[in-house]
Parts: sequence; structure tokens; C-alpha cells
Amino acid sequence: MEPETTQTRETIVLGLVLTCMAGLVDAIGYLTLSRLLPANMSGNTVEGGLGLLNGTDALPKLLAVLMFVVGAVLSSTLHVLGKRGKLRAPVALALVAEVALLCAWVVVAHGSELGGDASSFPVPYYVALSLGALAMGMQNASLTQVGPVHAFTTHVTGTITKLAESTVDALFWLRDERARARGRLWRRAWGQKDVKTAMIMLGLWTVFLLGAIAGGLLEMRMHVASLLLPAAVLLGLAAWSWRRPVET
Repeated sequence: MEPETTQTRETIVLGLVLTCMAGLVDAIGYLTLSRLLPANMSGNTVEGGLGLLNGTDALPKLLAVLMFVVGAVLSSTLHVLGKRGKLRAPVALALVAEVALLCAWVVVAHGSELGGDASSFPVPYYVALSLGALAMGMQNASLTQVGPVHAFTTHVTGTITKLAESTVDALFWLRDERARARGRLWRRAWGQKDVKTAMIMLGLWTVFLLGAIAGGLLEMRMHVASLLLPAAVLLGLAAWSWRRPVET
């Protein structure tokens, strides 16, 4: 495997922090948007389909999917313009846009009652979920290369799958290397591709879990205003990324 560069280390750190913030935002969204996850489009699609079948609250779920796609398209457009030399630091621009959306979400939701059943959802509820899904869609496409691996920072299904695949490949590599009786096996394992991929994927899952726990604790104390914490962290990442543009 090629030596780890500064750029690689920076994208790993950026990916871990973004994933942690996504877990935090997703948890807060779940608790403040009547159990709607602004980054979980698989679940929203299934629940939307069941809602259409049963004649229940399909609109919030399907609206979230639509706005997530719009956010991903907007972020991807920034990256294409960046690759064409039209924009500097597209990751930073996408993160600034995400911060603006999170802050707007707080403003819209503050003092509003967003719970209830589908028939009682007020307009601010739909605006808030749209802003949250837009923000997560933008983040999902803002950084797709986490170190040497391709990964998304707003959901973990693919991450867990890749973790399982890489772990199996790494175990077979260890078995083969041990059979060859080569020295310093564990030291060389840290630089092996599948071992490193498995470690990164495990790290992404872990920080997403920790972010969700932190989001739950913050929401109990600050309610929707707790979104200002990830917004501040993302703004700091945007400033850092502007000074040191990262490859995506």
C-alpha cells in the first residue's frame, strides 16, 4: 500500500468528524421531528411506501427523501465546478451551506410544536425537516473519499458492509502471511490495505454511534438549539478546509 500522506490523514480526520456530527444531527432530528431521521433515506423510503399503502403520513418521509437528493445534487454541483477550476475549496462551501441550513432549522423550529400525528403537522415541521434533509444531503456528497477508502459520512449501512468485507480479507491476509512465517507480522499489518480499511470503517461507525449518543444527551438539555453545536463544529471545519482544500 502507498505510504500515508498528509492529505490522506487529513481526509480521515475530516471524515471522522463529519460522521460524528452526522450522528449527532440525525439523533436530534429523530427526537425533534417525530422520529424522522434526516439522513436515513432507506428507512424514510420504506416508511413512505408503507404510508402510501396505508394512507398514513407518507408525505414527511418522501419529502425528506426529495430534499436529501436536492442537497446531494447541490453539493455534487459544487464539486464538479471545483474540479473544473470554477470554485476553490468546494468542501468548505458545502459545509458553509450546511451550517446555514442547520441554523435556519433552529430558527424555524424554535418555539414551534413539531410533534403530533400526520394530520396535525404544522408548516414549520415540513420546513424544518426539509432544511435538515437538505443539510444531510449536502454533507453526504461533500466528502466521499475518507483517506484511502470511498465512504459516506451521513449513514453507516455501507460502512458496516465494507467493515465486514475488509475484516474477512484482512483475516485471510494474516493467515497467509503467518503461513509464510514472515517476521514482524503485526507491525506490517497496520500498513496493509484491508486492515487499514477495516480500521477506518470501524472508526466511522464508532464516531457515528458516539455522535448519536451526544445528540440525544444534548437534545434533552437544549432541544432543537442543540443543533448549534454541530453547526459551530462544521463552520470550523469549513474554515480549515478553505485554507487547506482537500481532494474529494
